[in-house]
Amino acid sequence: MSQKQENVQIIKAENVQPQQAREMLDKHLLLLHRTAKPVAIQETVADSFQGGVAFKNDINFIPAGADSTCEWKEPLSFLRVELDPQIVKEIADKENLFCK
Repeated sequence: MSQKQENVQIIKAENVQPQQAREMLDKHLLLLHRTAKPVAIQETVADSFQGGVAFKNDINFIPAGADSTCEWKEPLSFLRVELDPQIVKEIADKENLFCK
């Protein structure tokens, strides 16, 4: 299932088979893990390696422009939210969220 609004795209992925996924992101990415049981994951984001376990409702953030690789050995379910970095910046500027 995929839903796209002007600056946000939401993709619901169910039981994605084990694989190694790699992508260069042009949008900020939020991943909400939805698998009922914990799943071992190995991930590299911007040359930083992390190995661990993803639990249901864990959230990962990967910034736009990052080279990202993720590998898992069991079926995985997640909600993928892609955010336009320019809109995030405009909201932060409007709300004075960035220190100057």
